[in-house]
Amino acid sequence: MRKVKQNTVTLVTPSGTRQEFGIEHAERLLDMGPELNGGWKVVEDSKYYYDEVNGLRIKSNKANTAETD
Repeated sequence: MRKVKQNTVTLVTPSGTRQEFGIEHAERLLDMGPELNGGWKVVEDSKYYYDEVNGLRIKSNKANTAETD
């Protein structure tokens, strides 16, 4: 039986501690806010970003292709 691959995201603290968490757990940590979660935030070079409204999302590489006159 194969293991189910779990997507993970790397979070970092202000002191530089880095740790990988499952998406759901990382989102719960980030939802608490930096005052209550020990300062955890998504690393700068991550393929994910976090906002309070939508939670963790994958960054899009799509450029704005609209042409201006």
